[in-house]
Amino acid sequence: MLALIRRKIGSQLLFGHGIVNMKSRLFSLILVISLGWTSPFCHAEDPTFNGRTLSEWTAILKDDPLVRKRRAALISLGQMIPNDADAQKKAVPVIAKALKADSNPGIRAQVAVLLGTLPDEAAPLFIGDLAEALRAEKDSTVRKELATAVGRLGRLSSSAVLPLMDVLKDDNSTTRAAAATALGRIGKEARRSAGSLFALVNDKDREVRRAAIFAVGRVDPDDMETAANLLVQALEKEFAKIAKPENGPRDVEMISEIIVSLGLLGEKTTAVVQAVARHMVAPEVELRRLSSRTLRQFGAMNRAASAEIMKAFESDEDKTVRANALHALALSYSMDPKPIIPALCVRLKKDPDFEVRIAIAEVLGSFGANGKDAIPALREARRDSQLKVRQAAALAIRNIEKPPEKPMEDKKPE
Repeated sequence: MLALIRRKIGSQLLFGHGIVNMKSRLFSLILVISLGWTSPFCHAEDPTFNGRTLSEWTAILKDDPLVRKRRAALISLGQMIPNDADAQKKAVPVIAKALKADSNPGIRAQVAVLLGTLPDEAAPLFIGDLAEALRAEKDSTVRKELATAVGRLGRLSSSAVLPLMDVLKDDNSTTRAAAATALGRIGKEARRSAGSLFALVNDKDREVRRAAIFAVGRVDPDDMETAANLLVQALEKEFAKIAKPENGPRDVEMISEIIVSLGLLGEKTTAVVQAVARHMVAPEVELRRLSSRTLRQFGAMNRAASAEIMKAFESDEDKTVRANALHALALSYSMDPKPIIPALCVRLKKDPDFEVRIAIAEVLGSFGANGKDAIPALREARRDSQLKVRQAAALAIRNIEKPPEKPMEDKKPE
C-alpha cells in the first residue's frame, strides 16, 4: 500500500497535467521524500530482507568474491523464498547454478540444504541442477547434502538415479547412507539401482546397512528372490542373538526395517514367512506387533508358520498381537477353516479382551457355511457380558446359516 501511495504521488508530481499550484507541488515533493522515492516505472516491488532486495542478495551470491557475504546471501534468501512462489521463480535458478559455479564446498553444501527445504512445486526450477551437481561433485560432504536434498523430493528426483548410484560407492559411509535412502524414497523409478543396493545390505557400517535395507524394500527390484533372501539372512542374524546374547545386542530398529521391507517386497515364500514369524516371540512388543501385522500380507503362505502364529493368538499378552495373529490364521485357512475353528472357539470364550472376542466372532462368520462347527460356541457367545460381542456372534450365526445364493438362470429367448 505504501509503495502504491509513493508511485501515485510521484506520478502526479512528474506527469500531472494542467496548471499545478507551486505550493501543492512543494507539499507533494516533501511527502514523496518522507515516504521514500519509488520509480514510477516499477511494476512490482522487489522484496527485501535485512536491508537488501531479493535481486541484490542473488547478485551477491552469484558474484561477490567473499565467502562470508555469499553465505549471508544464502541465509537471507533462505528466509525470503520458501513460501513465496514469485520469489522462488526469480531466485531459485540463480541459487541452483551455485551448486556447480561456486568454488567453496561449504557454500555448495549450504545451497543443497536450502533447495532441499523448498516445496515440491518449486522442484522443476532446480531438480536438473541437483542431478547435474551430483554427477560433477567431488566433495563427499557436498555429495551427502545433494543426495539428502534429492531424497526429500522422492519420485520427483527420478532423473538423479544414475548419479545417486555412483554416490553409493563413496568412501564416506554417511554419504553412502544418504544416497541409499534417497533411492528408496524415489521408489520404483529407482529399480535399476537394486543390484548396487544389494551390495550394501551387508556393509560394515550400520547406517549404510539400514539405508540399503530401507531402499531394497521400496525400489521394487526385478530380482525379488535375491532381495528377499538377503533380507531374510539379515533378519536371521538378529534373531540368533535372542538365544546367544553373547553375539551382541539385538538391533530392534534394524529388525523393524527388515520386516517392513520384507512386507513391501511381498515375496511370499516359506523362508520369508518363517523368518518374520519367529519374531512373534520377540521380547519387544513393538516387534511382535509389526511381525504379526506383516504376516497378514502373506495370505495362505502363513501355513508355513501356523504353529508360531497360533501360539501368539492363544497366549500373547498384547491384544493387538492376538488380533493380528487371528487374521493371519484366517487368511491362511480361509478355504478350509476346519483345522483352526476349535482354537478360535476356545478363545471366543476365554480371551480377556472383548475387542478380540468380537474379531473372533466376525472371522468365524466370514467362513460362511464352512464355519458351521463354530455355531455352538457362537450361541454361547450370545450370552457374553459385552453387547457388541453378543451382536457379533448373532451376526456370525446368520452368516453361517444363510442359504447359498442360487445362480441366476439364463432368460429364455421369447
